[in-house]
Amino acid sequence: MTKEGLGEYIKQQIALGHSEENIRQHLISFGHDIRKIDTAIEGITKPKPRQVQVGPRQAVKKTLKERELSIADYLTMWVRVFVSPTAIFTKERTAARLPNSMAHLAIAGVFGGLIGGLITVISTIFTGASTEALDSGIGISSIFGKAGALKSFSHILVYPLVAILLWISFSALLHFFSLAIGGKKSFRTHSHLIAISMAPIVLLLAMVSAIPNTCVIFIAYLIAGMMWFYPLTIATKVSHGFDTVKAILAWAIPMIVIVAYTAPYIVSVFATIAAAC
Repeated sequence: MTKEGLGEYIKQQIALGHSEENIRQHLISFGHDIRKIDTAIEGITKPKPRQVQVGPRQAVKKTLKERELSIADYLTMWVRVFVSPTAIFTKERTAARLPNSMAHLAIAGVFGGLIGGLITVISTIFTGASTEALDSGIGISSIFGKAGALKSFSHILVYPLVAILLWISFSALLHFFSLAIGGKKSFRTHSHLIAISMAPIVLLLAMVSAIPNTCVIFIAYLIAGMMWFYPLTIATKVSHGFDTVKAILAWAIPMIVIVAYTAPYIVSVFATIAAAC
């Protein structure tokens, strides 16, 4: 007797009012394996687990709860952005939500600003150096004018805010050009992967901007910018399904537009750097 046939026979005998023990002994007397008999009886008589329906709101809450990451998790992810970007971006597409995106930039800005603030305090107390490099208007914090000269721990307020504002504006611009060359309509995914690619750069620049040397800051910004192009390209490829050439064009075109629009400011910055170096 097959497994299915054994199960049907047991069901019939139970429906007729026979006890499980009588059915078991009867089948054993005909040479059936007791383990198969017990398994079949258990499958028929054991109550089925209750299926709980999970609504959309509950599913979102569960997903967000599962996204609780430690600082070590974020740091590990940011390192992997440069080591294995395709793998990390492919995995992170499912976590594309505004709170998750902003968390990357906020944590990077606060963490980098804290370290930058400590650098400022140490350089001021122990060496007597001031932050002329920040006063000169070089760096992310120059967007706020003389806010670049803020000292100590006030950095942790400036950098997260600036990073998030830059991320929103640049993501929208880059996504617009991506759609123009045939990209998919997935702004949430694209902007989330851009946020992950930006986070380690924000962390680095928040720290080096506190160094009281304009030349060092400028060189650090150039290196960080060139480093960012690699994960930014992969993030765009994963988001829109582009090949490498299209992915580069997607960010290169808006970059050219930004440089052309801000050319007078860039010229003044280079003049300041030349005078300082």
